[in-house]
Amino acid sequence: MKTYSLHPISNKYIRQGHPWITLDEYSKKFARHEQFIVSKGHTALLIHDPDHHQIRARVWSLTGNFEEQIRRFPNELEKRINEAIEKRTKNNFERENFYLCFGESDRLPGLFIQKLGDHLLVQYFAFYWQKFSKDIVRILQSSMQEYYKEKFIPENIWIQMRAGKQEAPICFNKGQSTSEFTLKEFGLSYKLKLGNTYDHGLYTDMAAIRQQTTSFIGGARNFLNLYSYTGAYSLFALSLGVPEVHSVDLSKKYLNWLEENLELNSFEGAHTSHLGSVKEKLNAFIKEGLKFDAILSDPPSSSSDGKKKTNAMNSYKTELPLMCELLNKGGHLIVFLNTHQVSPRKFQQKILDILKEKKLKLKVIKTLRLSQDCPTHKGFPEGDYLKGIVLQKL
Repeated sequence: MKTYSLHPISNKYIRQGHPWITLDEYSKKFARHEQFIVSKGHTALLIHDPDHHQIRARVWSLTGNFEEQIRRFPNELEKRINEAIEKRTKNNFERENFYLCFGESDRLPGLFIQKLGDHLLVQYFAFYWQKFSKDIVRILQSSMQEYYKEKFIPENIWIQMRAGKQEAPICFNKGQSTSEFTLKEFGLSYKLKLGNTYDHGLYTDMAAIRQQTTSFIGGARNFLNLYSYTGAYSLFALSLGVPEVHSVDLSKKYLNWLEENLELNSFEGAHTSHLGSVKEKLNAFIKEGLKFDAILSDPPSSSSDGKKKTNAMNSYKTELPLMCELLNKGGHLIVFLNTHQVSPRKFQQKILDILKEKKLKLKVIKTLRLSQDCPTHKGFPEGDYLKGIVLQKL
């Protein structure tokens, strides 16, 4: 069996638990036809991903007979998917959307599988999984029948490639192009749409964090949801009894989708949608003299208003002072960052730097991290991509 040298730093990171081999002078030499890469000294068995622009291989195993493991790869894949799904059966998530498999944290590098009510969404963050789609669907159908007593037909199983350009999910049954349905999360109904767009309308990883914000949103007299998308946090605030909720987003499509979600639920509180850029609306609210007890900001990692492109971290430099001005004394500001390029510690430090530079009277009182069905993996900071900070105005 041919073996390949790995970069010394890659070897070091692998020993520390990091599962990725990125593009470098060593990984460039991996023969394109190789489906698996064995490192010199048989220290690691890697799944090769020559079409990925950055991550050329991911760790599958660090011990044992690698030749035998390659031969029995479909069997081991089935074992790992079953183990991941069985773990989820031990939790009551109070929601119909949760991850059955969460990539590297479940020893399934680049493979994420969501249960969305009576649908399954299989997401590939590595190109090599495309070769195993039939195996994955077969395993899922068997496993869901065994552990959840649910039968999933091909029409309800969707596959989405997330490693390259933004592509909408494709149904495993080639004859079906779209699917619209509702599911419940913490007692609230949401409309989901598969096959139409890249995103389906509800972020399952954020659901693992949402309940952690209850004490900071519930009890507020009013709530401002920035970059609201389809309104999950707006509906969550209304469900907690907040009497006045405002949602801001640049996309009319997503605000219309938010309105659809509002119609699916009955609330006593009042809701107002605001179409436009967050910076523009924050300045407008200040001019109107509005104040809020709770504000939440969950910007996309990068966005464009049609004039210029900005990234989330840079947007906080200008928007955080405006949010602070709108926040009532003692009120809570919840800020998120969704990128694997900035660690939770670095995110917190950057926020603290902004507070110091702008002389903002805010203090950090809590940090928010992925949990429950979205476990993190020691030695793999990129897997801890979604992080939040709760600030309180002094």
